[in-house]
Amino acid sequence: MRANARLVRELTSPVQIGENFNLITGMEQALDAGAADYVMPDLDRIGGVTGFMQASALAAGRGIEMSSHLFPEVSAHLLAATP
Repeated sequence: MRANARLVRELTSPVQIGENFNLITGMEQALDAGAADYVMPDLDRIGGVTGFMQASALAAGRGIEMSSHLFPEVSAHLLAATP
């Protein structure tokens, strides 16, 4: 996470990560470290629908925009229901 946080600080382009977050704790650790400008959790790895909605609340609470990674047939509906 330190390397990603450094990229966020030093690059002018935004950094998006999240396809490898394991459950909400992985995303929380990344956000605590300042390792991303945007997040894109994978529906399967973040913990399904419940985990995705928790991730959305976490991202919104931190002022971080979120997209999805894979499973567009489900993720599109979930993104429509998130802030």
